[in-house]
Amino acid sequence: MSRLRYYRDKFEPNRARPFAGSWAHFALRAADGTRIEGTRLDATAPPGTPELAIVLAHGLFANRRLPSQMELAESLTRFGSVWTFDFRGHGRSAGTCTLGDREALDVAAVTGLARAHSAGRPVVTIGVSMGAAATIRSATVLTSDSSCT
Repeated sequence: MSRLRYYRDKFEPNRARPFAGSWAHFALRAADGTRIEGTRLDATAPPGTPELAIVLAHGLFANRRLPSQMELAESLTRFGSVWTFDFRGHGRSAGTCTLGDREALDVAAVTGLARAHSAGRPVVTIGVSMGAAATIRSATVLTSDSSCT
């Protein structure tokens, strides 16, 4: 694969294949009003298996439709529903990237949505690179923000 095609496919979410399995698109607003778009993948765990709600946060210059992110999200469905999203300034979300600062609001908003739909199941957030920084910032700095509860 040529380098040009690799980067075009990597950064262009419209060129990505559909998610495997059962999924639904969602859109919400972070606490500062930025529109965040994402996909919820339904769990594939066998009946009776304890399920989690998993929030998957990508890294800088990535998006939820990046092939490696899609494969990770799809593989995690065996543990529960997966909420994967585009940070502000990435993929189909609005706004401008702030290198993990305001992205903490994005994590808080998606985590709040996952928690509201989790029926009391534990919510686990997995972040990659900038997504990890935003996840930690969301958990530590924004704990008094109602969107984090």
